[in-house]
Amino acid sequence: MYHVLIADDEAIERNALKILLENNISEIKVTGEAENGVQLLQMLRKNKYDIAFVDIEMPGISGIEAVEMAGDEIEGTQVIMFTAYSDFEYVQASIKNHVFDYLLKPTKRDKLLLTVRNCIGKIEKERKVQSDNEKMKQLFQQIQPLVEEEIMTELCSKNSDTERLFLYMDALNLHAQNGYIAVFQIYGKNNEKISIQNTFQFLSTKKEIMDQLCSVIREFVESAVVSKRQDRLVMFVPVEVEKNEYQNRIDAVNLVHIILGKIHLENSIRLKAGIGNVRKVPEDICISYQEGIYALQDGRSNIAIRHYNDVFGVKSEIYLNKEKIQLHKDIKEENEKNMNKTIDNIFFKLNQKTTEDSAALILDMLLSIIREEESYLGEEQEKGFYLSKICRECMGCEDKEQLKQWVLDQCNGICHKIHENNNFNQIVDRAKQYINDHFQEELSLNEISEHCNVSIYYMSRMFKETTGENYSVYLNRVRVKEAQKMIRKFDYPIKTLAERCGFNSEGYFCRIFKQYTGKTVKEYKEAL
Repeated sequence: MYHVLIADDEAIERNALKILLENNISEIKVTGEAENGVQLLQMLRKNKYDIAFVDIEMPGISGIEAVEMAGDEIEGTQVIMFTAYSDFEYVQASIKNHVFDYLLKPTKRDKLLLTVRNCIGKIEKERKVQSDNEKMKQLFQQIQPLVEEEIMTELCSKNSDTERLFLYMDALNLHAQNGYIAVFQIYGKNNEKISIQNTFQFLSTKKEIMDQLCSVIREFVESAVVSKRQDRLVMFVPVEVEKNEYQNRIDAVNLVHIILGKIHLENSIRLKAGIGNVRKVPEDICISYQEGIYALQDGRSNIAIRHYNDVFGVKSEIYLNKEKIQLHKDIKEENEKNMNKTIDNIFFKLNQKTTEDSAALILDMLLSIIREEESYLGEEQEKGFYLSKICRECMGCEDKEQLKQWVLDQCNGICHKIHENNNFNQIVDRAKQYINDHFQEELSLNEISEHCNVSIYYMSRMFKETTGENYSVYLNRVRVKEAQKMIRKFDYPIKTLAERCGFNSEGYFCRIFKQYTGKTVKEYKEAL
């Protein structure tokens, strides 16, 4: 059965078309009728139709405008423009809006029915493709864990079969020359490992956590390979872009931090992760697996996320611990004078170190402070961006003088962020100013967020919390106010007003104008 919507402002036309379709094509069922553009838009958004016959010229907004405004919400609906107008501009607009066909009234019965049958043929082809894709997807979902198991076996083996490994990786469209392995393990009370001797409740909880962990990893890292090995979950993450060791480390830790933050654990359960270094695939990746195991098994601390190099690699000098504690205290107390003195003492003790070694030790110290004060960084994505940025900057310092100035700037920046009470307002004010400056253009939330250097989700949340309205409402308000100014000064036609205020259609402009002012454009002019 094919569900059909007929949109025409003439009831006689709608009824005639309905009778013609249902009497001649048994699979057709007219389940919706609209008498104007606004009603058409509402029905397209609310219901699912296989075919929609749309009259171009209707009261309110035109048929083409309604289809355009519905956008992706009518994906899968075949639209046939059915109108008495033969203007070529309408044909172009129809084609632009992915309309299946364009018919002129009056249309011969045979031509109309042929068009509908061709449309049904297209629908059937698309349904078959969708069905085939769904079957392939289900089949792939069934075999993917098996393929990933084979890949992980080869990656973690010291004597891997390279040809076999690449064959399975090709099956997942995975082409990685470098990567690292992270190993996750579940622990019970007092950090005692959960074993087969534990209660069935613990075993059930463990399985639920493992399944949840797999789902979260697949959601956040599409290219990751995940496999259960004994009582652990092992994750391989491809790394395409070459970076220095510190940046690779911080990227890996941030990713695992995000993953663990999405897992819901009972109070009696702990989930820990050990991370290996980025290694070449396939020759050295097994080393990364061993490093992840070693980092996970280190018993000197209760830290949930342990990178191999944090545990066994570059170590912060013990004699800098006192200075690190003091620097953290100076930052929290906003004691700039004492902070400068502490930084001088740190660099005095690093006098015999090379710039590169000093940068590594400084970064260890700074990251430790940041992790203790990480709440000021906002959402997880912002943390990852910020930590990666300071890693690149620190390791990029060419001499100690530049490194010292960079440390001072970072400490001041951290101090400012910790004690900043109006950060939301600053970002939102910047967004509002950008809207005020660019309202005549096609603005998107993505563009505004990029200008303010925050994620779309973060911008949307801040804008609503700060202003009490969505950015689109604010944007329309700015555009309508500008339109009011123009109406008072100039005698522009509606089309010109819409274009100069950033609206892409006259109908949409008129609707928004009346929504915000309570008057039509004509009524507003007459009231002046």
